[in-house]
Amino acid sequence: MATENIKTSDSHPEKDANHDRRGDDRDPNIDPYLVIPYYAADIGVRPLPATVVAWFCESIFIDGVPHTGAPLIAGSTVMISAMVKNAGVKPAAAYIRFYWLDPTTVFTQADLADGFIGQGVFPVSIPGSSGGVMSVVESPAIAWEIPDDIPPHICLFAEVGCPGDLETWSFNPVTDRHYAQHNVNIVHAMPFETTSFFFSASNPLKETALYEFQIRPVSREALRFLEKQYRAKAIPVKEDTISLYPVKAGSEKNGQKLHASLRPNEKQLFRITIDMPELRNNEFLAVEVEQTLTSTREEQPSTGSIGVLFFTESEREE
Repeated sequence: MATENIKTSDSHPEKDANHDRRGDDRDPNIDPYLVIPYYAADIGVRPLPATVVAWFCESIFIDGVPHTGAPLIAGSTVMISAMVKNAGVKPAAAYIRFYWLDPTTVFTQADLADGFIGQGVFPVSIPGSSGGVMSVVESPAIAWEIPDDIPPHICLFAEVGCPGDLETWSFNPVTDRHYAQHNVNIVHAMPFETTSFFFSASNPLKETALYEFQIRPVSREALRFLEKQYRAKAIPVKEDTISLYPVKAGSEKNGQKLHASLRPNEKQLFRITIDMPELRNNEFLAVEVEQTLTSTREEQPSTGSIGVLFFTESEREE
């Protein structure tokens, strides 16, 4: 899953007899087929495989390198870009848009409008075409002046499309290849204390919906990926040390799995708590929260997720 592999990939889905385009019913032999790749072999198969960290897309860059979640300095200017793959059979005149948001599991159109950073247009060829031999290119870097009121924890969100392969307005990186997010939050905590982290959840649907929220330790496969990204050792999280609370007047319920009914575009604030152990230098804990639509409807449930990494207060410098 190394970034350099993503940059130099020249694989093409039409060469793979087992290629699958779940979630898209268009003829795969026509038009561009754009993807913000989550891993080197990503050809747009969605939902993302369970082994892929949906809240950490290493194709989103700050100043030319994958963003790690380190706090951005208010008033400074950074360059934001992303890797884009064309897994179709026609070149694309692609456009990409970037947004920033407060930590949240699911995005709405209103959320993105408030956090718009900028957009760019660029060509994406296909392997072996006259326009180039690479199927993956880096989008033009967009200058972003960090707002003075930016919080220490944010989500970066990217959206790609082109004529013939328009974005779908689902805003769901888990189920839609047009979208990607860097939604990992780095928290510095004191050992032997209970530490909290707050995030929001939204309902992007046009009707009231019931959602399930589950907090859990990050999987072993995901921990290996995170260890490479942060060059640190992941310590397994004990399930009885983490909990999830709705921040709502009169509500005291908590647990590792909660349900909440949300009206269209309604936001609900949640709190994660974790009992911090003593960590050595370059050790961390990792948890994630997944939001899932509880429904009997046949279509793919609208889901979202967020990740939080906990380091010992005095042991890690950004």
